[in-house]
Amino acid sequence: MNIQHDIQLQPYNSFKTKALAKLFAQPSTITELQEILSSYKTEKKLVIGSGCNLFFTRDFDGLIIKPEIHGIRVLEENADWVEIEAGAAEDWDNFVEFCVSRGYSGVENLSLIPGTVGAAPIQNIGAYGAEVKDVITYVKTVETSSGKIECFSNTACNFSYRNSIFKQTRKFVVTSSVFRLQKAFTYVEKYADLNLELKNNFHPSLSQVREAIIRIRTRKLPNHLELPNAGSFFKNPILSKPQKE
Repeated sequence: MNIQHDIQLQPYNSFKTKALAKLFAQPSTITELQEILSSYKTEKKLVIGSGCNLFFTRDFDGLIIKPEIHGIRVLEENADWVEIEAGAAEDWDNFVEFCVSRGYSGVENLSLIPGTVGAAPIQNIGAYGAEVKDVITYVKTVETSSGKIECFSNTACNFSYRNSIFKQTRKFVVTSSVFRLQKAFTYVEKYADLNLELKNNFHPSLSQVREAIIRIRTRKLPNHLELPNAGSFFKNPILSKPQKE
């Protein structure tokens, strides 16, 4: 168990703000994560991924945990679908590329969203008419106070618009997620700008959809690796029927 002290957090947030963490840990296995949680029960904790939603205004007087649990593996498949488990530390867009390159559909509309696989279910990330809840089978976690491993089915995740039980309670560290993706793909027209980018190609391939979304997002948002920013973090307002009318 490697715990670092007084670590500069500038490399760990997309705004590149300077701040020190009193304690910093990067567990690469579930066992290491459980040991850290057990050894620092009373310490204030913050779990981070790639830091795309963080803006430090002061030093963090506690323990920052940055899980480094990697790996992508096929768990099960048949003629129609495939179930894939991805570790929390996997880069989200790299995971999307992995799936699209193998002809697995369901996450292509979520291309180029910054962050990690572990953050995806917490925020229930979404774009261009798709949300990650549509393809998640279950999420594996470790409960922070007990260190107990808990698996959440899609229903138990309590997904809603940019929300989940993990965001609501802040009691669980996501270690991996399991996705069920389809082997067949049919493009569904939902967004005018995506249709325009595809030049009215109404039967695009998976890779063509991914490439079109990457072009759109690249034009709209600067690369956070070149110009510090948090990407797109707005939420659409949710109105009741009377409010809408």
